[in-house]
Amino acid sequence: MNININSSLKKLICNARMGKLRQKEREVAARASAAEIYYVSQRTLRYTIRNPVLFLAQVVVAIVLGLVVGFVFNSLEKSIDPGIQNRLGAIFFMVVSQTLGTITSLEPLIKKRVSYIHKTISAYYRTTTFFIVKVICDVLSMRIVSSILFSLIAYCMTGLEQSAG
Repeated sequence: MNININSSLKKLICNARMGKLRQKEREVAARASAAEIYYVSQRTLRYTIRNPVLFLAQVVVAIVLGLVVGFVFNSLEKSIDPGIQNRLGAIFFMVVSQTLGTITSLEPLIKKRVSYIHKTISAYYRTTTFFIVKVICDVLSMRIVSSILFSLIAYCMTGLEQSAG
């Protein structure tokens, strides 16, 4: 008898919690995604502006790596035997450095993890909204500028050309 009362109380508590979660889901669904994206992107851009060291570090690393690639693979030969291997090595190094350079985008996500969990549980915004804004604000404001700088420096110094001759 006591077990039945405990199990029924647990079911009631569980149902009440599920009801509250469903209510929060309805409240979240009632808001427009555009409004969520607008407010979360404002906050993310403010964070980026208040922390200019991240942007500056990205630019400095891109310039240094571009110069390193440029000096190591300076004026590649246009012959078949060593030229192709050197060009492939330069392209490989460029791709790897650009790929590994994006690892720094994980650091803000790790720092904001507690805030993210709190705000999604409190139904301030959806998970998709958070990640869309992080990708847009982080990629556009931080990664593209450094990638363009790296590519311009490395491309010009290595002598890569569009034509085959």
